[in-house]
Amino acid sequence: MKQQRRGNYHLIDDVSLTQHKRYRKKGRPSKTTKAVGVLWQIHATYRVDKEIIETQAQHNACFVIGTNINASELADIEVFQGYKSQSNVEGGFRFLKDPLFFVSSLFLKKSSRIEALLMIMTLSLFVYSMTQRRIRKNLEAEKETIPNQINQPVQRPTLRWIFQIFEGIHYIKQHINNTITIAVDRLNDLRLKILRLLGPTVCRIYQISAEGG
Repeated sequence: MKQQRRGNYHLIDDVSLTQHKRYRKKGRPSKTTKAVGVLWQIHATYRVDKEIIETQAQHNACFVIGTNINASELADIEVFQGYKSQSNVEGGFRFLKDPLFFVSSLFLKKSSRIEALLMIMTLSLFVYSMTQRRIRKNLEAEKETIPNQINQPVQRPTLRWIFQIFEGIHYIKQHINNTITIAVDRLNDLRLKILRLLGPTVCRIYQISAEGG
């Protein structure tokens, strides 16, 4: 008995049935014993349907993106990359709405103040994104890592986690005999490594050498 049946991604080629008679009593039946029922065992072989998998792959790879950008200004791949990058922007604004920023506690009535707050929040997001990008880019370039929240080495930490790593640093300003001295306390090896990833300007602010060692 041969059939061909189609599944989602497979084809069933050969199907055979094996008959198993059932008897009232256990043990080997005699030639005169009559069966009380029949069970059928199905044997089948199948193969991958490469045609339908290829069709499905092509279908999943195609979707429509609408834009008002002139075709001469951006190539199709650039429009696609811009579309895919929206998640980064949306993630940034989701971060700004985090309860840790206490934005929800601010009640502004005047439209000018709302616009000013929006400008500050957008600028904060820009600084946040650029700082995070610099750390990740330098970690990748130097083939270095830093530990994440579960102490696993990563090359793409979030700046929010970097902020937590820097909690507890003390900026000490002393006045002695009309002389002002400034020192930064509690800079361990991990914090020094991150500061150097941010560049010479940040190193000068924290009064450390831009070179390791």
